[in-house]
Amino acid sequence: MPAEARNQISEYLDQRSSYSKEELLLLSNRRIRISVRTVEHMLKQLGDDLHPHRCRHTIVSGLLDQGVDLVTVAKLAGHADINVTRSYATPSMEKMVDALDKLYT
Repeated sequence: MPAEARNQISEYLDQRSSYSKEELLLLSNRRIRISVRTVEHMLKQLGDDLHPHRCRHTIVSGLLDQGVDLVTVAKLAGHADINVTRSYATPSMEKMVDALDKLYT
């Protein structure tokens, strides 16, 4: 997560701590843990094709595309089996062509 986002979340949690002892990031209006369905509903309001797994896939794929090592990405994603993380690392045809071009330039 970018430093600016971490800073904003930290400030939010500092302000929220005055009324909540809960350490979770997202809470309901009643100051309790929100359900998975609530998160899915919130994302659906932002776009029909937005789903928590798609967000996760985008982050994991982006980290791998940026060259972050597989073990680090697996840890960040919470994957116990590194082969799960490896499944996100399927290169596009463009990436494979670029790799071959680098070999011969």
